[in-house]
Amino acid sequence: TEKAEVDQIFNDAIDVLSAEDKRLPQVQTLLSVLRRGIGIHHGDLIPILKEIVEILFTKGLIK
Repeated sequence: TEKAEVDQIFNDAIDVLSAEDKRLPQVQTLLSVLRRGIGIHHGDLIPILKEIVEILFTKGLIK
């Protein structure tokens, strides 16, 4: 399913983050938004999250 693909891409990408960074609110909340097909991309996001959004958008998994 698309949600499973979003989960896989997200989880693979955040593996590079430290445990502390994984607890950041933006990391904790972004997956639930992405699973609904919604992408958020702005200057305050950490770079890996922006990259995830760009990948998912390119694959047509989010708008």
